[in-house]
Amino acid sequence: MLKDAGYIEEKRLAWGAREVIVFELTPLGKSRYEWFKTINDELFVLNEWTSE
Repeated sequence: MLKDAGYIEEKRLAWGAREVIVFELTPLGKSRYEWFKTINDELFVLNEWTSE
């Protein structure tokens, strides 16, 4: 689902006789990650929850 949405890309690399699959964030994926992180930080400020 993340690959279809353009957030990650799949790369297949040779590792000796084997093949490994590596997933990397795309620029869009990095942008969305930062967006969700910002929202999470605003909603769940650690100090607010630990002071009660």
